[in-house]
Amino acid sequence: MFFSGGIERYMYYLDKYGDHSKYEYYLLYIPYGNDKNKVYYKLKNIKIISFDWNHEYLNNLLLKIDPYLIIDHYSLYLNDNNIIYNKINKYNIIYFVHSAICYEKNIEMLNIKKCIHLYNESNKNISWNNISENYYLTLGTELRTNKIKKSKKISKIQI
Repeated sequence: MFFSGGIERYMYYLDKYGDHSKYEYYLLYIPYGNDKNKVYYKLKNIKIISFDWNHEYLNNLLLKIDPYLIIDHYSLYLNDNNIIYNKINKYNIIYFVHSAICYEKNIEMLNIKKCIHLYNESNKNISWNNISENYYLTLGTELRTNKIKKSKKISKIQI
């Protein structure tokens, strides 16, 4: 598995530790370069679907899949995501931010309700203060599994 950043590692953990008997996981991504059919992620338990910078098509995909939760690492780089999230509950979207240049941007038009940051940026555009649920998780934090001794061995996942 090749990791170029935090979102790739998160997808790897979802693939490895997700409850695949209970949930379906999808990775929607924009393909690189001219090879539209090449898959850059080797995930065993996640359905991988590419889209080609067409936000109406992406919105139709999301409406068809009807996800309970969307992890967005894409629309922060846009000025407006209303086409992508047309008829989608904004509280079902968690934005992942790990690019310092994003914090300079006014994000009012993105209507972000939940966000996971790598750190608490103190020098950011005032619009970032309007997010109702902010969480912070640094890249240096690894996923660990501990065994708890009881009548049965139970695995507890910690982040």
